[in-house]
Amino acid sequence: MAIQTQTQNPMLTLTPNQVPVPRSESGAAPAPSSSPAPSSSPERGSSLEYSSSPEPDAHPDPLPSPDPSPAPAPANPTTEGMTLLEAAVVISLLGVVLAVFVPTFFRELRVSKVSEAPEHLADLHRRAASYYAAGHQVPNEAGEQGAEATTRTRRKCIPPAAGPAPLEVTSERQAIDFFASETVGHPTWEALDFNPPHGVRYRYSFLPAKTGCGIRGRGTRILFRAEGNLDADDTLSTFERTAAVSAHGDLRPIGVLEVVRRTE
Repeated sequence: MAIQTQTQNPMLTLTPNQVPVPRSESGAAPAPSSSPAPSSSPERGSSLEYSSSPEPDAHPDPLPSPDPSPAPAPANPTTEGMTLLEAAVVISLLGVVLAVFVPTFFRELRVSKVSEAPEHLADLHRRAASYYAAGHQVPNEAGEQGAEATTRTRRKCIPPAAGPAPLEVTSERQAIDFFASETVGHPTWEALDFNPPHGVRYRYSFLPAKTGCGIRGRGTRILFRAEGNLDADDTLSTFERTAAVSAHGDLRPIGVLEVVRRTE
């Protein structure tokens, strides 16, 4: 219900919001401010109306928009870390692997060093067999037929003994020139063309039972020996291979490779 009230001051007029509005002497209202004003102003002596219902909000608050980011996934207890039992299992497996791998690694490393001796002894035998089968120019001896010639070709020759070379052995590979004049038996090493290019860990010896040319005796033997000290102590490991003149007139290996204290 509207309430009518007679204004006491003709210079003032109350708006519906109960805010006094000053008026000039002529009754005109002042210029409107930036805030919105009612569409019409009551005349002098008019009544005021009051409404108990609030004005609707011209600009209602918008509804909150949903969050586009996904909700965090629940924590997975299996990915938070290793349990004590899992850590113990991993450590146990690692220990087993190391226990198997480390000794095998060092054994293979030692075997790779030891393999040098059999390889070089087999090479020495092949070279000695080739030398025995080949012809060689040798000086004539006094009183022999064709003494006027300075040399003649001879076969079935075995060079003199040589080695040990090098004189000292070490646990590491050392470079040595088997053809050098200071090497023991260098003429034989040069005749056999034995000079490993990458150095050696063992010292080698060439030990024939007979030397010279025209050796046809069955059973004449040559001993090839290698001695090493891979662990740098006072004990040497020894590898020996033997070759002999066969009934067919060639130099062949006999027996097996004999090893004494393979790795000391």
